[in-house]
Amino acid sequence: MSLTRGPAAVQLPVEIYIEILSHVPTSQDAPAEPTLLSCLQANSVIRAAALASRVWETPYRVRYTHSDYERERKRANVYGKDWRLMYIERRRIDQRGLALLDKIREERVGRHERARTFTQEYSYDIWDALKLESEVPMPHWFQDGTETEKCAAREALPRRFWAKTVMGVITRYHTVKMWASALDPRSPVTFEEALAGLSAFFDASTVEVLAQLEDICTICRERLAADSVILDPHEPGYSFWHLCEKIREVIKQIGFRIAEGPRFYTLMNQFPHAFIQPGHHETIPMSLVFVFVAVARRLGINASPANFPGVVQVHLRSPDPSEPPRILDMRGTSPPVEVSRTTLFNTDHPHIQPSAQVIEEATRPASASAMLTRASNNIMMSMRYERTYGENMASPWSLEAHESAFYAASCWITMDPLNHAGQLIPGPPESKPLDAAAVVLDAMCPALEEIPRNTVSAHCYSILETDEENATSVTRRSTFPQVRHFVGLVFKHKRYNYVACIFGWDPVCKQSRAWVDEMNVKALPHGADQPFYHVFATDGPPKYVAQDNIVPVLPSKAILLWLYKSRSAFSRYFLDVEIDDATGLGRLVTSEELQVAYPEDDQYGSEWIHGRLQ
Repeated sequence: MSLTRGPAAVQLPVEIYIEILSHVPTSQDAPAEPTLLSCLQANSVIRAAALASRVWETPYRVRYTHSDYERERKRANVYGKDWRLMYIERRRIDQRGLALLDKIREERVGRHERARTFTQEYSYDIWDALKLESEVPMPHWFQDGTETEKCAAREALPRRFWAKTVMGVITRYHTVKMWASALDPRSPVTFEEALAGLSAFFDASTVEVLAQLEDICTICRERLAADSVILDPHEPGYSFWHLCEKIREVIKQIGFRIAEGPRFYTLMNQFPHAFIQPGHHETIPMSLVFVFVAVARRLGINASPANFPGVVQVHLRSPDPSEPPRILDMRGTSPPVEVSRTTLFNTDHPHIQPSAQVIEEATRPASASAMLTRASNNIMMSMRYERTYGENMASPWSLEAHESAFYAASCWITMDPLNHAGQLIPGPPESKPLDAAAVVLDAMCPALEEIPRNTVSAHCYSILETDEENATSVTRRSTFPQVRHFVGLVFKHKRYNYVACIFGWDPVCKQSRAWVDEMNVKALPHGADQPFYHVFATDGPPKYVAQDNIVPVLPSKAILLWLYKSRSAFSRYFLDVEIDDATGLGRLVTSEELQVAYPEDDQYGSEWIHGRLQ
């Protein structure tokens, strides 16, 4: 029997409908919004229930995991913390932000200024809409079986690329701002926040990393309770030092441990978003200290990293002021050791006695900035190891990961006024095409001293000038009849056999004379006076290839997956794949950006695969 329609309809009190609607299932993928909106079309009682603030609280919290703190506080005040009205306002923000994202994708000119609009006007308020946009379904050619089978969204690859790019800009902008404040000794920036910021250079927000730490803390709390460990210092039988040892034990039970052999030097051991993922808990001591400190602080324990020579350790201070601090080593099972020169630096050799400064720094809580410097040095060391001994690693090292990691470390090293290792210019890599203005100029440069600020600013303005110049470039193949190939062609290199795809070309070689000499271009049949192509390869960085060395091949799914996964910028330039079974030829369908830059290549490529060229 219907409860709402027909002559015998039963009318329940509005409070019951509110209770029912407040439990409508909701998720990021399947929000409750359509159900609640349909209720607004029902009778007056159900409509009144669907308008109630309480009904919209859970949908709001599930959909919007990120927000700009100050703007969220103002929204709550303006709308009297009415969750429905706040939800409506956030949806308006989503629509405006996604419209701006479309402009970045569709219009090459002005992208850097639009990126600045995201950091200045939208910030984390747009994060969740961008997250959904970065996950729209892809064409099946680029799915590896881990995604749910869905019909591909329109222009999915470039939409995903630019959404992810803007997300990275937003989180790096806030990370660099946070790091700048961490330079102040009085800064409230915590060790966890500062180190979580490293993951921003892989487009992960600190909010996401800290939320995962909360989940780890919840697991630890449950296991400690199951072991009858007393957490409240006011309860009888409470033992502070025993609790600290048990936390270390539980963290190891979850799976966190020191990586052995070559895995110890894996680059991603340095980045929290990577090593806190299940199945990736084998890492380095600093990362174990990161997890311990995060869990301990959430349990009310005064824990900090200690910048100990050789190995980062945990500095612990008991709630009993009469007890001296102790140091906890995360590598083994030994109890915390009292902080003193004799217990921590037990050596009688006159030539390896630590200095007073080293002892002082090792036996007190380390600052967030000191740990960032140490993490940056670790990153550089891991990169060198992977490049030198890559064949011994469990998995191949990623060039793009190295570029992002170097960008992260060079940003902090440049910002740290105590750095004496020489100046690095933190140039954003190809995978982060919108960082020069919105991140480096706006967030980093104001924190730099005059000389590095001038150097870094000049570098960024050069990037902006080049990007804007390239944004107006249009190249028509009809002007250059010697050009045989087209953007979107998949080919094999005649000499080196790697597979690649073309995303740009020049009618003649435009590299420097030194490059031409080094690459022995003159030995080619047509030398430097032939078309050269910008390509993404399945082997290494983007390359510049002579027409003489290009042999077209059919783009198989294995090749396409390899290209897609090896360079994120691949998604910027291509939409889909077109195969002609009759001719046995295929090509990548180009994005609007490439179709504007090379307006005649799309038709040429289509005619080529269908065998219609003369």
